[in-house]
Parts: sequence; structure tokens; C-alpha cells
Amino acid sequence: MIRTLITCLLCLCLLPLFSQDSGISFTVELDEVTYEDWPGLHSFSFAEWDDYWVFVGGRRNGLHGFFAVTGFPESEANDELWVMDKQTGLYWSYPVSGFPDEWRDFLRGTNPQYVQLGQYLYIIGGYGKDNVSGDFVTFDEMLAIDLSILVPAVIAGTSPITAFRSMRDDRFKVCGGEMHELGEYLYLVGGHDFNGLYNQLGNPTYTQEYTSEIRKFKIVDDGDLLSIEDYTAMANPEFHRRDLSLTNAVFEDGSLGLAAFGGVFKPDADAAYLNPIYIAEDHIEIDASYDQKMSQYTCPVLPFFDETNQIQYYLFFGGISLHYWDEAAEALVEDPLMPFIDEITAFVRYPGGSSEEFVLSAKFDELLGSNAKFIPVSETPSYGNGVVKYDELSGRTLLGYIYGGIRAAIPNITPSSASNRLFEVYVTTPVATDDRAKGDEWVKVFPNPSNGKLSIQTSPDFVPNNACLVDVTGGVVAQFFQKGAVLLDAIESAWSSLPNGIYFLKLADDRQVISHRLVKGR
Repeated sequence: MIRTLITCLLCLCLLPLFSQDSGISFTVELDEVTYEDWPGLHSFSFAEWDDYWVFVGGRRNGLHGFFAVTGFPESEANDELWVMDKQTGLYWSYPVSGFPDEWRDFLRGTNPQYVQLGQYLYIIGGYGKDNVSGDFVTFDEMLAIDLSILVPAVIAGTSPITAFRSMRDDRFKVCGGEMHELGEYLYLVGGHDFNGLYNQLGNPTYTQEYTSEIRKFKIVDDGDLLSIEDYTAMANPEFHRRDLSLTNAVFEDGSLGLAAFGGVFKPDADAAYLNPIYIAEDHIEIDASYDQKMSQYTCPVLPFFDETNQIQYYLFFGGISLHYWDEAAEALVEDPLMPFIDEITAFVRYPGGSSEEFVLSAKFDELLGSNAKFIPVSETPSYGNGVVKYDELSGRTLLGYIYGGIRAAIPNITPSSASNRLFEVYVTTPVATDDRAKGDEWVKVFPNPSNGKLSIQTSPDFVPNNACLVDVTGGVVAQFFQKGAVLLDAIESAWSSLPNGIYFLKLADDRQVISHRLVKGR
């Protein structure tokens, strides 16, 4: 099935700190390409080999139950190794039931940490039923899977058991964290050691201990033996998180890093973490200046970097959120129950460290995204860590896919199921008209410099419906959503009350953005 689900135009008022004619306007579009007979999965490990997708572990039902007997029913654990061809819809599976006990139970676990390094998928920890002890546990194991053996074996219907090797270490007893590669190291961010039967009432059916750490280490693998080295654990109360989102990043100085968003729960309250964490190779920054509004739980994240303007973008697709967008009131509404949402949002970090979030007019057609996976396409212009090079996008570009996750029926206390829906994610950059000649032809702003009064004239070829004024720190000081002459009058009125300084005016219609550098005061 192929159908266009969502199309939207996002005209973000992103201000040039160093370049007068900077501006970004792009569309986000999801085309559904679901194969109806694919399984519904979430909270799995993922890898890609020879254009085949590999899914290991996770769950085949929806959100966990809230009582001990319904929390994580063993019958709903994913007990198949899945290989899928996104181009043809063909898929193959192999049951883990015949594997040795220590691998069988581990491979049925949920919410592990994982990373693909070349031909190997490394899976650490996760939560599930240990049939040797009879208990639900967080596993203390790391499993290495040779994808070059696994994929052809599963497709052929033969045992892939020779693809597996493992080692045990108490430092692997983590579930609900996230793990990525940065430089020569792996970074395992957050998570907890959870043992027993989950229940929401706090009854004594389980024990748990958050790591409250970012763990940094190297995997040593000679193709036979596994070990880790150069292990460091960095502790901080802000790292007391699980079920967060971790994505690759490019920082304003061009260095590669990681960005961690959201996560739960605080030691003294059932509350989400709001301050983003930015991880560089030589330091970690907790941004206490900004509280993230949307998508606090694990969901697909698509990172961009605009090298020209040194602006970071992170697109969040649905999930579970502290806020949702009230269309009638045209406002964010806080919900401490943290509902499932259908919104797609853009988290923007400007040069200097200030941040904003924008709710896109686009959204899913149901409550999706939680514990789903964004899978980038290899043809995307990107940095070495996979962050999209926004400056090199041109026209309509397929950037990746979103697969799986939890599908909720209503926002709170809801029936849910595992989704098998598959979406292509496109970004389209509009025709660039930010060059100075075109801007001067279509938009005239005078006097400039101005002591207080400002006049704006536009050509009939350009009727703006979205504008903003930004100061030299990158902060948006005023936004406008009127159209035509009403919009221009609102800008001129707001200008009169601004303090003296340098500002950037961004005017957008449905196709393009035009920028002007303005000076107030002489």
C-alpha cells in the first residue's frame, strides 16, 4: 500500500547570526508504504546488512500493563529473528526457541541497548524472562551477532547460531538506556537495572536501580573473544533517566557529538527530564537554560545541521509527551500524565546555545511514534555520523523510514498495540530566493538604519504569511502569522518598541524566505 499521508510547509524563523541572507524553509512529508503482513514490533534492536533490515527482540503487543500479572506477558515477547526487504516487502524469520537458554531468553528481551559496528550488531542488557531462574530480570550480557552470517541463514531457513557470541559483565545490566558510537568509544546513556514484575502501584514485586551514569567504553572483538576496555562511568543526577531519545549531532563548531533528550523518572516524582544533554568527546553539557516541551519518551529523531548558519535541528515524530498541541486554542497544553501524541515537532538549537521548539502543522493520523525507529537511507548527504547536511539538500529528498512502535487508541490510560506501519520520510527544500538581489527586488525596508519608524513594501509576486524578528544572539524577539499588509503593519508596530540593536527580519510565503539585516539606532 502506498499513499501520501502528510504534507506540510515549515517556515521556521531562523535568524542569521553571521550571514545576512540566511534562512530555512522546507517541507516534511510522510508517504505510507506499509506491507500489511509485516509484524508489529517495538522496543527492539535493529541493524542493516546488504539492504536488508534486521530486527531482534522487543515486543509484539502494545504498552506494558500496569499490574504485576499484566506488565510484560511472556507470550508477547518477540521470539523471532526478523529479516525484511523494504523494497519488495519480502520477509523471513527464524525462531529463537531452539537456541541455548542464555541466548534464547536474551534474544526475547525488550528495551536493550544496541549499536551496529560494521558487520556486527552488539546488543547489551534488556529486560525479560530468565527461564533458568524463572524470574524477570535485566540481563547482564552482551551479544555479538555477525550479520554476514545471520542474514543469509535466516533467508535460507537454516540455523544462524554460528553468528552469535556473548560475554557477561555486571556493567551490562541495563535496560531502557540508549547507546551510540562517538569517536573511538561507545556511550551508554542512562537506563536502569530492573528485576521482578512491573506494577505501577509501587507494590513490592520488583527492584530497580538507575545507573545515573553515562558509561563510555570500547568493545574489543577479534572475531572470537569479546571484551571491553577503557571503561569510564560519569555520574550526575541529571543522568537518572530511562526511555530517553539519543541521537547523533553536529555542534555549531562543526564537531561531532551526541544529543540526549527527555527520559524519565526523577527520584522524588513521576516526572520527566526536560534539560537536553549534549555529549562531545571532551566534555558533557547539560543545558539547564531550556526545558524541552515535547516527546519526552523514546521516539524517532531525525537530526539536521545547517552549516551555513551553524544551526542544529532535531525532528521528533510523535511518542509520549509532557505537552500536546491544542488546535482549537492554538497553544501547548501540559498534561502531567504524559499522553501519547500525534504531533511532529522541530527542536532548534541556535548558535550560542539558545533553543526553541516548533509544532509542525503536519502530524500522524493516529497516536504513533513511541519506541518506533527512524532508519536513514544511505544516499542522504550526511556527516560521518549520519547527521543530514541540510545545505546539500535540493528538492524532494528521501531521508529515511519510520517503522514500528506503539499504536495507542487514545492519549491516556489507553488500549494499544504494536504497529507494523512503515513510512517514507521526505524533506523538500523550496526554490532558494534568499539572494540579495531578489530580496531587494521583492522586499524593500526603509529607513535602514532606523531610529524608530520602519516601513516595509513588498512586490505583488511576494505575499508573506509568516515572519519573525531575531536578535544577534539568535533569539526570536517577535513572530507574526498574519498575511499581506496586516502582517507588515504588525512588524512595523513591533519594531517601534524594540531596543536599539541589530536585528534580522525573515519574511516567508508558501515557497520561500527572504531575509533583511536591520539596524535600530545610529
